[in-house]
Amino acid sequence: MTSIPEFSVKRPITVLMMFAVIVIFGLIAYFRLPLKMLPGGFTAPFMHVYIPYPSSTPVEVMNQIAVPVEDELSTVSNIKTLNSRSTSTGAAVWIEFNQGTDMATAYQEVSDRIERVRPQLPDEIDHIYTRKWDPNSEAVINFAINPPAGAKDPNHVMIDILEPRLQRIDGVAKIEFNGLEEKSILIEADIDKIQQHKVNFYGLLQALRKDNFVLSSGYLIEGGRKSLVVTSARFRSLDDIRNLPIGVKDLRIRDIATVKYAAPEKTWIFRVARKPGIFMSVYKESGGNTVDMCKDVRTRMKELFATQPELKGYGYFNIWDQGAVIHNSLTDLQISGAIGGLFALLVVFVFLRRFRLTLIVSLSIPFSMLMAVLWLYFMGYSLNLLTLMGLMLAVGMLVDNAIVVSENIERLKALGLDNRTAAVQGAREVGLAITLATLTTIVVFLPMMLMGNDEMMKLFMRFVGISIILALLSSLFVALVLIPFSSAYLMRRNGHTGTPTAAYSETRMASAYGKALNWTLSHKRSLFLIILIVVVSTIYPVKNMRKVGDMRGGPRRIGVRIRVPGYWPLKQRKAYLAKLEDIFYNHQKELELKTVTSNANMHNMWVNAWLIDERDAKEDMAEIMKKVKKLMPKEPGVRIRFRGDHNSAEGGTVNVYFYGKNLEILKTSADEAMRRLRNIKGVISAEIDMDDQSDEIVVSVKREASIQRGVRPIEIESTISSVLRETPLPKFLAPDREINVQLLFKKKNRNSLEQIRSLQIASGGKMLPIESLATFKVQQGFQELSRRNKNTMLGVKITYADVDMGEMSKGISRVMGGIKLPPGYSWSKGRRFRDLAESDNSTIFALILAATFVLLLMGVLFESFILPFSIIISVPLAFVGSFWLLFLTKTVFNPMASTGTLILIGIVVNNGIVLIDHVNQLRREGVPKREAIIQGSKNRLRPILMTALTTIMGLIPLAVGKSNLVGIPYSPLAVTVIGGLTTSTFLTLFVVPVFYSLLDSLRDYMGKVTWSVVGKSAGGAVESG
Repeated sequence: MTSIPEFSVKRPITVLMMFAVIVIFGLIAYFRLPLKMLPGGFTAPFMHVYIPYPSSTPVEVMNQIAVPVEDELSTVSNIKTLNSRSTSTGAAVWIEFNQGTDMATAYQEVSDRIERVRPQLPDEIDHIYTRKWDPNSEAVINFAINPPAGAKDPNHVMIDILEPRLQRIDGVAKIEFNGLEEKSILIEADIDKIQQHKVNFYGLLQALRKDNFVLSSGYLIEGGRKSLVVTSARFRSLDDIRNLPIGVKDLRIRDIATVKYAAPEKTWIFRVARKPGIFMSVYKESGGNTVDMCKDVRTRMKELFATQPELKGYGYFNIWDQGAVIHNSLTDLQISGAIGGLFALLVVFVFLRRFRLTLIVSLSIPFSMLMAVLWLYFMGYSLNLLTLMGLMLAVGMLVDNAIVVSENIERLKALGLDNRTAAVQGAREVGLAITLATLTTIVVFLPMMLMGNDEMMKLFMRFVGISIILALLSSLFVALVLIPFSSAYLMRRNGHTGTPTAAYSETRMASAYGKALNWTLSHKRSLFLIILIVVVSTIYPVKNMRKVGDMRGGPRRIGVRIRVPGYWPLKQRKAYLAKLEDIFYNHQKELELKTVTSNANMHNMWVNAWLIDERDAKEDMAEIMKKVKKLMPKEPGVRIRFRGDHNSAEGGTVNVYFYGKNLEILKTSADEAMRRLRNIKGVISAEIDMDDQSDEIVVSVKREASIQRGVRPIEIESTISSVLRETPLPKFLAPDREINVQLLFKKKNRNSLEQIRSLQIASGGKMLPIESLATFKVQQGFQELSRRNKNTMLGVKITYADVDMGEMSKGISRVMGGIKLPPGYSWSKGRRFRDLAESDNSTIFALILAATFVLLLMGVLFESFILPFSIIISVPLAFVGSFWLLFLTKTVFNPMASTGTLILIGIVVNNGIVLIDHVNQLRREGVPKREAIIQGSKNRLRPILMTALTTIMGLIPLAVGKSNLVGIPYSPLAVTVIGGLTTSTFLTLFVVPVFYSLLDSLRDYMGKVTWSVVGKSAGGAVESG
């Protein structure tokens, strides 16, 4: 049967046409591959349910909304944790599912449970928002827009002018705005007129809720025809509402209320760059090209704001542009890959010192890349940050197989074989070895791709791994086809080049190495002592290097949440926001500030500082956080907390949670813990993750009195709530859209508690004040209530810097160990600590499986159970270099570095495989074992050094550059591989031959013992016979 190298030499035209096809179709595929930030097909195991219920109390929201929703959702399968937070504006439920859960099915289950529980919730709830996390459902580009002073109707300009024009751009799915004032039809009731005319307000409210409808009234069959009967009672104008009878004498709505089309009373602030602003988010269609769509949106925005009359005076600012981030990241990776490729080629040329041979070997990089891109295209993948990262990581490894094949061909040529014979025989001799070496690199990705516990890591390993696998398989094909073909037809005999290659393995470096190896084989104990010292030394960097269990990317942003006294009016809140904005802008250069957005309502205030992109940043986020902390003013009654995307190896935010029944007891325990936690080294701040208590008016219905008067408690509650907050009514159907209709009382009617006490309610044809049917009590109430797995929860949020998570975890454990909680109460560390532990467990699991797979493959190559262990010893020796280099360069050990350790397993054994395979070939030719070990090691010295150095040099740009995955640097992965490959290459040249010698002798000894036992048994059987 014709081998692949033989086919490439015998069919040169076919080979040329084959590679021409690869180049043509590879280029077409490259330009047609969609560009995305992340691949599709992944949904994180989280879901969020938000139920708005404004103008309420946290206790009311918890009892009426959160608890019923939790009870229903707890029946959903595969839930890991169920969290809820109740505030005065509504309830938020955060669900975390077990890894591996089908989120499409989970979404259907959650939606079903929400529909089941909806009848139990208050009637005023109009919308319930359920959302699952999907990287492709996030906004891809965000703009901050500043309307001009005195703009009449920004809502109309944004919704009717800007949005439709942007929607026409290819790839735009939807556009959302925050900060717009939407006009509604407001029915402003006057409480004085209602009480003057003795109107039953509760009855009026129920009547308004049932009016303005279109209902099916059944069918009418006439003349053999069946017709649907529809009853319509829609309002067609504001006068229809004003003239609506209210059931008291001849009174109409206009007699007790004002009806108008206007914006509701403003209870919020949204500012951009110290001016009133609007936040616009643009979403893309699934499968669209993010880079192209964002570019088109930027271009169209520039045109519209320059030419559209309605947008005159409006300004805008691009806050977050995923397309630009992808473009910059892809460009950085491509530059790093190109530089790494040039470094690798320089290494090849330094060793080979032959331009033509270097050029032939270097062709394996572009051809392998084009083949890999072609496969990605036909598999339906995109060119995203993960697939491109895999291709860039493979750059330095793509020449490895070509180097081994070309080196062996050149060695045979030096021995006198002609070009064609040397090309075929040289490729055939190492074909199995490089195939198995390639497979060992490939199999290390299988554990995390198929059996890992972390779905995000499985996604990462899947797409990075598939890219590397395709590139390496392509490089194997190139090495077995292109290199023999080129060596046979494009290279001259060595003797005609003037290059001294006859003494192939007798160079000065090879001779020195042979002598050192000979000494090592005779002094095995000294080698074992050196290995022991080296391995034990790793304990120090492992204990002292910085670790983090998560990788958080996205825009560089510092979030500041501010709590001010509840009695502050909106104007005072606006002034305080302006003060904080000025502080940020006065230190714009120092803080690397791009812009500031801020917003506030009557419950919360936020300031978001958006920093310059990662590639242009000079300081770590933790350092900027410390500066911001010092700049924040301290005022009585004002609490400032830091939130946002600033977690790193040097700092960030973590949580400690307390669980129990009584919130007051939890608060006491949390206060004590907070004071002690502030003394931990590196802690910037420790704050209870709950706002201060505020005044709360509790209305208690006198049940006996209300029953005697014939008034239901719900009538009392509904009357009070309608006075204090807007009540939504059926929407008004305009010719072009639906308009919200709201019933509310005039502001003068809801300024004091006495006005609420004196509210009149109908009772048996008479009007009674509510205070005769209920008591009013002012007490302290919590502004928000949190629960986890149906237990009350209270957290302490810790902001830290200059220490890693490992140190922080130890400090928290030490402090919390000295705090005694009451029976039935407990505490736990936050999610980031759990992620760190799970990441460590997943890494260990993957390393064990990867090493096992590699061991099994080497057993196939060597047809031995014992000899593979002589090579696998290089794996722990590689970790020595990785951990020391991570420690010395102060590089964080994160999941990216964990990925580097997995890749190392597949790479470091390749040199040992090539070396031991050649030693076995020499022994099969009759060379004695010791001589075969020394001669084979000398023959493979140059290809081993070349392959190691090309991989190392190919990764240096990633290690020292600023290439990153949406803010997550690639450097930990590159540093891990460089350090491990450096030490393993040096030690492999001595450790692997020595262990091979020992284990081969052990195999021979075990064979003799086995045959001795079998021989005696067989001899005894013959004698007895």
